[in-house]
Amino acid sequence: MWGASVLNAALFAGIGAFADSESGLNPLRYAPADAIALAHLFTQELKLVPPQRAWLALSYAADSLPPAAQAQLATLKTSGVNLLVADKSRILAQLSRISRMADNPDDAILVTFSSHGYEKDGQAYLMPRDGLRQHLRDTGIALDTVTATLQDSRAGKKIMIIDACRELPPGVAGGTRGDDAMSAGLQQAFIAAKGVARLISCKAQQQSWEAPDLQLGVYTHFLIEALRGRARPDERGYIRLGSVLQYASASTEAWVKRNRGREQTPWSECDEQARDIPLAVSTATREALDSLQKRRGSALELLEAARRADRERISAVMVDEVDKASRQWTGKPLDDLLDQLELLRGNTPAARANFARYWADASGAAARADETRRQAEAKQLADAQRRADEAERLRKEAEERARQAEKIRAERPSQVPAGFRAESADGYDQSSRLPYTIVHEQTGYRLKLVPAGEFNLGSADWADTQPLRRIHLDAYWIGETEVTCAQFVQFLNEKGNQTEGGVTWCGLAGAVKIEHSGGQFRVKSGGGNHPVVELSWFGARAFARWMGGDLPTEPQWEKAAKGGREVLWPWGSQWDRKEANTAERIADVSELKTVDEWRKWWEPYQRTVLQRTDGYSDTTVPVSSYRANGYGLFDMAGNVWEWCMDYYAAAAYEQLRDGQRNPPAVTKGDQQTVEYWQGGEKKTEQQECRVVRGGGWLDQAHTARCAYRFRYLPACRNYDFGVRVVVLPRP
Repeated sequence: MWGASVLNAALFAGIGAFADSESGLNPLRYAPADAIALAHLFTQELKLVPPQRAWLALSYAADSLPPAAQAQLATLKTSGVNLLVADKSRILAQLSRISRMADNPDDAILVTFSSHGYEKDGQAYLMPRDGLRQHLRDTGIALDTVTATLQDSRAGKKIMIIDACRELPPGVAGGTRGDDAMSAGLQQAFIAAKGVARLISCKAQQQSWEAPDLQLGVYTHFLIEALRGRARPDERGYIRLGSVLQYASASTEAWVKRNRGREQTPWSECDEQARDIPLAVSTATREALDSLQKRRGSALELLEAARRADRERISAVMVDEVDKASRQWTGKPLDDLLDQLELLRGNTPAARANFARYWADASGAAARADETRRQAEAKQLADAQRRADEAERLRKEAEERARQAEKIRAERPSQVPAGFRAESADGYDQSSRLPYTIVHEQTGYRLKLVPAGEFNLGSADWADTQPLRRIHLDAYWIGETEVTCAQFVQFLNEKGNQTEGGVTWCGLAGAVKIEHSGGQFRVKSGGGNHPVVELSWFGARAFARWMGGDLPTEPQWEKAAKGGREVLWPWGSQWDRKEANTAERIADVSELKTVDEWRKWWEPYQRTVLQRTDGYSDTTVPVSSYRANGYGLFDMAGNVWEWCMDYYAAAAYEQLRDGQRNPPAVTKGDQQTVEYWQGGEKKTEQQECRVVRGGGWLDQAHTARCAYRFRYLPACRNYDFGVRVVVLPRP
């Protein structure tokens, strides 16, 4: 393999400067250098693609390229690599051209893209030189378009390397490639694009880093190091794509954590076949392959000399067959062939006769082996066809379910409340015939169906969650996520921030990522997809009723959190800090098991972090940052506490009975002595409290359990109090 090109064509795009100063896109320092370095690696060092079949799309400011990139660019120009301006039309035209340059499934195509990346309506966009952020659909390069173009190619292997979360603020050296972290939506859009092996520089809510001492993006640097021999080779000495991914991802993550104190976790979407693509060899293997190539050439020269001396025994057809075998055979068969060829060195009649007998036996054995291989391949093709037939059957069944769902929708009067619409694509529950998803038309807030049925309310672990009760709830919808700042701002601009219970609905002086200026409520930069916080119970209820719903009762909230299973946390019954935004994430420990452990972390954190002007920047995370539970609900554990309709009563469950249907919210609570902080001052009051559920970013793991109950004064606003809305079907 080594010494022969294995990539039919490649396109390397690096966009660091943008044509329109009003584009809304910051210039990027090292994006062009990344593209140049990758092009140099694949065409000059690894020689995996001929320079004449490689295209380099660049956009950079004059004198902005690092010296190493300038030298590499000069080499690339001299070798014949094709250069083009990184405009949308030119990139798409060239992408279409290289996709047609592959002739068969053994061919491979490589595309790398270093620039800004954004998501809109579930579609990922990569930004060319002439891109405009405010006009993504018209000027951005849709990832679906790139993927579809590559899928149309006859090449069996397509690799795409994307570093698309890159927004280096002007004047910041060694910073991130993301004022805007990769959004969860952008990550999902990348995942949704199938059929291409994709290497992405960071996960959702993370940013890609670069460093002046590397003169490259960190991820690109370690990709190159991996391909230069740092990645682990297989037993044959080949460095395959899977090993490259493992080395580059682990090294990037470690470097960023060590040097920047942050997280950057590269990820990939590719199947096992793609992971097995050989891209480089170890130094020892390269030397061995070069030696083998020389030995093979010498041995074939001996065979040609034997043919000239004895055309009867050593025919031209035999020479062609041996030449082909020397390229295809490996291991002991190849060693034996070369040994036999080297015995022709004296070119004696006996040596020629011996080789002819050897070749008759060896080629016969090879033919039998080929037949066995062909039979195995035929079986694999038959198995693949059966799998394809099964996939087609499942597709047709899904289409039939969709038709049935549409029939249900058409035959039955809608029970979806006014102001909401059914998300028909998500289907309908066959029992209740209610849509699985509804969407609030004004805010876009999505709610998921919790089907009718019984569940176990409570836990034996705390006095106020006993006795356990078997409760029946009719079907209802509950928010897929906590209400976001972007959604809550629409409510404030319509209703104002009214005073109720002695406080405004939302406290704007604290951690909430909302501000009021010029008579309008606005979301602070980067805060639109974060949950709204600093909400009183009154503010949470007002929003829910404005939307056409209400706050959940405790049974509604707990059933939704469990996701249709009997579990301690929404994902299962084993604690895992990677599943929820709680204090464990910020403290960087697996679990804070005791109050003393929590205080040991919280007290210095509160003093040193929360008193900074940006003290709340690492507290809440955008909604949907963690995986959903069985009902498709996100963040039912951690991030923010969620207000419930009920007053808090320690003995509330004693008033319920097994089999009870749709118990109402508790309307009379216990008198509680409550300590809380407001305006930097610790206060104590005795009053009836309302229930909060789910735990928040500053609390321990056990508070995020599905059954855990806590209470606060309804007028209390805190930096981890939010809301999730419940909506009931129309009668």
